[in-house]
Amino acid sequence: MTSTSSTSTALLRRLLENLTNPCNPPIIREIVHPTATYISLNFSNPSLKRIMPWTGTHSNGGPDVVIETFTNVGQYWDAKDFIIQTIFGDEEGNVAAFGSVTFTGRLTGITKMSPLAVWAKVEFDESGEGKVVFMQFMEDTFATASTFEVAGEKLYRADPDGTEVCV
Repeated sequence: MTSTSSTSTALLRRLLENLTNPCNPPIIREIVHPTATYISLNFSNPSLKRIMPWTGTHSNGGPDVVIETFTNVGQYWDAKDFIIQTIFGDEEGNVAAFGSVTFTGRLTGITKMSPLAVWAKVEFDESGEGKVVFMQFMEDTFATASTFEVAGEKLYRADPDGTEVCV
């Protein structure tokens, strides 16, 4: 008998392998529960949403939100080298994946490599079929958003000594 954790990790791996170049809607619909919640990069950030409209929390959006997100990602970026370096899960259906992806802005040609982290929750029905009911996708948003930059600098003050940094 296959363990819950190995089945959950296999499901998430299959889902991640079908998100980019291009997004594969039939596979995503097969794996993602119709009422799954998807969180893209943050819970809610109106400024970032102006740059990347798919970001934020999508409660009960199911596979349609995942498909729409990664279809948009494919229109904004050429995503290459989507590599899952490790993936693991527990017997409660929690799965985590870590890896990297290289994004090139389609309009700017700017390329950045970003680490990525995904947390998913898989639930199983009475027949033993698993579906992703929750997924949170994180990457280096500072780097990926910079692939869209065309002009200007930003001034940051983060150091407690008051030092400012212009980027």
